[in-house]
Amino acid sequence: MLDILLMSLLGIIAGIFAGLVPGIHSNLLATASLSIYAAINPSFISPLSLCAFIYTLSLVNNFLSFIPSTYLGVPDSGTVLSLMPAHQYLKEGKGHEAVILSLIGAYGSMIASIITLPIFIFLVKISYSFIKKQVPILLILIALTLILREKSKFLAFYTFLCAGILGIITLNLQRLNEPLLPLLTGLFGMPALISSISAKESLSQQVITFPEIKPKEISKSISVSLISGSIFSFLPSLGPSQAAVFSSLITKDSSRQSYLMLIGALNTMSMIISIATFYLINKARNGAIVAISTILPAIDLNLLLFFLAITLIVGYPTLHVTLFLSRKFSYFISKANYQLISIIVMVLITVISLIISGPLSHLILFTATAIGFIPQITNVSRNHLMGCLMLSTIMYYLL
Repeated sequence: MLDILLMSLLGIIAGIFAGLVPGIHSNLLATASLSIYAAINPSFISPLSLCAFIYTLSLVNNFLSFIPSTYLGVPDSGTVLSLMPAHQYLKEGKGHEAVILSLIGAYGSMIASIITLPIFIFLVKISYSFIKKQVPILLILIALTLILREKSKFLAFYTFLCAGILGIITLNLQRLNEPLLPLLTGLFGMPALISSISAKESLSQQVITFPEIKPKEISKSISVSLISGSIFSFLPSLGPSQAAVFSSLITKDSSRQSYLMLIGALNTMSMIISIATFYLINKARNGAIVAISTILPAIDLNLLLFFLAITLIVGYPTLHVTLFLSRKFSYFISKANYQLISIIVMVLITVISLIISGPLSHLILFTATAIGFIPQITNVSRNHLMGCLMLSTIMYYLL
């Protein structure tokens, strides 16, 4: 038990590091941990302790990732589409408020998803065999729905196609490690950073404000996230950001507050849904669960409860750590030169991509950045850039 507690504590520290440092993702640390463990095979670390470490760092990273996506414009894979609403808050001097909204959704959905997990388990057991046969059809319908709602449907389709072709090429490059690092950073992060620099963007003085939001709006966002998150958990290549977009279309609520709460809710509950899905159908839906599945080929009910207990124990202190660090970032970003910060972050991302993914990553990064500017130039939604994952998944199922 002591080794599990120690590894969970180390997981919290690693999750904070992964959440705050641009370009360092929890999946990367999980993979590195597996490699180190296999190489030295320490007798004092049990397989279950290592799983606790990986699960904890991924859960903590989900909370902390709202800080760089808000203050630095560098998205995590689960927060790529929240970047613009959060950045709008930042420009108004309310970056901390954007983080609070994300955390309200994150912590609320964490509790709600654990409470409603028995219902999810029941529904999966009776519907999974049908849903898995419809994956390509559902993905095509979702893509078409998002494209057809645009005024310029051709430009929306063109954006989806460009990102999709780049995604297929990138994901099939054998010599490229961590392909999502240059791909998603180029499509979503770099255009925002470059725009900030070229526009000589200046930030308003950041102030610590709190959202004026009714409990009814919070419960609505969490309820919608439970439904859409459960459905989207079965669809490969779709994550919290895409579920939030689709949820907003269904509820017809396009407010920034609701959207950020939805992103927060879906980003955190994805971990809980993923571990439950692994328990039910032995399928890993994200990088952390894939790493865990290499250690534990299957989990029973006791192990599922073990991971849920970690979620409850780690979630509350992580909430306060994120709020504390967000206040510090809010103070720092007000005093610093934002253009200089953007340049430093861009250089850091470029260097990290080179170290982790190799020289070929720069070709992907630059190409993805060029495609990432298409929505800004044409004024179509950036969610079509998720064709980088959706198109390859559709082709996989159809061919």
